[in-house]
Amino acid sequence: TDGLITLGRAGLKGDSITKVLQEGFKLSKLEALDLNYALESLISTTNLLDTKGISMNDEEYGKAVEEMNNLIVSTSEVSPLDARDIINTMQHAGGYVQTSGMDQKDVFAVIAQLGSVGTKGEIAGTALRAFMSACQKDTGQRALERIGLNVNDLWGENGETMMSITDMKDLIDSQMEAKGYSKQEKLEFYSDFVGYKQANQIMKIDTDSVAQYREEMDKSESVTEKVSILL
Repeated sequence: TDGLITLGRAGLKGDSITKVLQEGFKLSKLEALDLNYALESLISTTNLLDTKGISMNDEEYGKAVEEMNNLIVSTSEVSPLDARDIINTMQHAGGYVQTSGMDQKDVFAVIAQLGSVGTKGEIAGTALRAFMSACQKDTGQRALERIGLNVNDLWGENGETMMSITDMKDLIDSQMEAKGYSKQEKLEFYSDFVGYKQANQIMKIDTDSVAQYREEMDKSESVTEKVSILL
């Protein structure tokens, strides 16, 4: 009943309420979360990352919430993170992920990999946001110029979709390797590119490891299957 009240206050109606309530129950049971927190978090994270402009009472909304639930739970399953960590990270980075149109599954895999090296929650979200938005700042643009890149190199040909985080990291690191940068010089670059507070966190991103986490996430059973086993 509390869950239904939460969804009603959020503005959901009809079939959307039933579907979202089911997904919130699954997340609550699997991650040992309060049901209202699970529902509120699923709605806010789904809305934050929505790139299609889906209304909460659209028939597609329940499917979008289900997909988001699967992403959150599969990320939690393959990494030393819980759903709260992942949701907290997205609260800080999700806005730019949505605006830039980048590969969202890649972002979740990066969150999993960063969690494995001790960076999670607000710290991870703030670092990822700094990395994604760095090329919009003068300091970031000047840092890119030093290694032979510009803002357009980090975006697709039409300028509508930003390169994935792992592709950006690989491109930047390959440019520094080609110039023979030492570890100190790489740290100086990232300090200029994302700020000295975030440089160490961004340097922790290991794209090979991220790819492995993404493969594990792809193999993960759906939330519905997990709950069926649990029950």
